[in-house]
Amino acid sequence: MERTKLAKIANTPDGFVLQSLVEMASMIRGSLIALPFQKPNEAPLVVTCTFAFATTNVPRWCLYAGENDDAPVIWTKDSADLAEMSAILARGAAPGAERRNQEIPSALPEPAVFDQSRFDAFYLKMVDSNSGMFADGSFYWFLSQEFHRYQRTKLGFGIVILAPVGANAQVTHPAEEILAWLGRIVVSEVRKLDYVCHFNGMIGMVLAGSTLEESATCAARIIEIAMVHNQSQRFEENLRPYAGVAAVPQTCEHPGIIIAAAQKSLETSMAGNIAVTAFR
Repeated sequence: MERTKLAKIANTPDGFVLQSLVEMASMIRGSLIALPFQKPNEAPLVVTCTFAFATTNVPRWCLYAGENDDAPVIWTKDSADLAEMSAILARGAAPGAERRNQEIPSALPEPAVFDQSRFDAFYLKMVDSNSGMFADGSFYWFLSQEFHRYQRTKLGFGIVILAPVGANAQVTHPAEEILAWLGRIVVSEVRKLDYVCHFNGMIGMVLAGSTLEESATCAARIIEIAMVHNQSQRFEENLRPYAGVAAVPQTCEHPGIIIAAAQKSLETSMAGNIAVTAFR
């Protein structure tokens, strides 16, 4: 597992610091983010955060008794409650806080048989081979899953509705061909934990663990890359994508409202000839 060690801080990490660890770990699910800290007149400790062991969108925390790679584990805990984690860290190695490192096996077993042919068959049912995007209707499924995770963990997410061209644009290629071309670009540029789906003749993106600003930045970057590709490939002279962005919890706490917010933002983008508009 890749281990990223941050600079040592001089006090117990608070909720704001822990949130930054969660966000870093969520960007690369196989990574382990390590933060050394040392309270005045006490021995140094290291807290780590990772999603590598998560079956749901809940991070695993470990507290190590020192900065060396072979330092013993004081306790481990799976929790998305940052206030709780900050309070536990304040106790450090206090009796009653420990969950010993026997919970994390030192040697992993040999891998079970992975039936690649069954995986491939299932994947082909879900994904449009022409565009690389998940099939129409999947956007609602992934949005619902992220919303329910948010209700459990309070880790937000963003959505982007991306239109390949403006409402009245005069284009030469069929709409399906333009959509597939843009979809392939989007799929190649987003993170593995993001979902890119067909959505009512457009592209619907569900960006796990992303804020409104991060989602808007992602949409702007995708559009910029698409425009560069279009210029170099001379695919479609009048192609200009537009995006509407919304996020939970900034926008709402209902999956239907977040779709409406992103659609409203998309309409604003098209009407004002603005590449990306975020609902605020």
